[in-house]
Amino acid sequence: MKSRELTEFILDYTNKTKTNYAIMMNGEWGIGKSYYIKNDLFEALKKDNKKCIVISLYRLQKTSEISGIIILEKMFMNKKKLKNVISVGGNITTTLIKSYAENQGIKLSADGKGLDKLKKLINLSNTLIILEDVERTMISIEELFGYINNMVEQDHVKVLLVCNENEIISKYENKSDNNNSNIDNEYKCFKEKTIGDTVRFESEIDEVIKNIMRDNFAEEYSFFFRG
Repeated sequence: MKSRELTEFILDYTNKTKTNYAIMMNGEWGIGKSYYIKNDLFEALKKDNKKCIVISLYRLQKTSEISGIIILEKMFMNKKKLKNVISVGGNITTTLIKSYAENQGIKLSADGKGLDKLKKLINLSNTLIILEDVERTMISIEELFGYINNMVEQDHVKVLLVCNENEIISKYENKSDNNNSNIDNEYKCFKEKTIGDTVRFESEIDEVIKNIMRDNFAEEYSFFFRG
């Protein structure tokens, strides 16, 4: 899928009132996925009044680390409101709260006292969570997909996974104790529970080169962009 079509697809996903699935952008290493996100997608989300949190899963070992990063990002976004966090409401994401509380040693009691300390800080409505480097994480694919599934099904959080799916499958095959004949079915089972749509990112190399040159050598190569 070309960048313009991909952007329209992602915006359509973020604009849905409620979803119970994540989406995946698949592409080979070095094809320009990160460049597309930082330049095209960020701008489109901003124009559509959407917020975005990008997290690299590279070498992360626990899903609670993801929760911590998201919460800190949201606290930074809402830094002007931190002096009056009681007024911060909205879409309370219980999956993030429970995971983060566990990592911070906060006990969530039945009367909700522990929950109140965290829930007022998190509002992920109108926010897209982008998880990059899925194939490079140290979290098992089963645990990661289960964690994401809780976010999208219970809390209706919008999540985009960015990956080289061939590397995920290869990594899963190497760690699996089962016969290779069952591996594809097992992976598909985990994926289908969590991922609603997978799109393949197609590099528009001419545009990528022009954008890089425009960003870094605008004056020297101004003739290149004329016409």
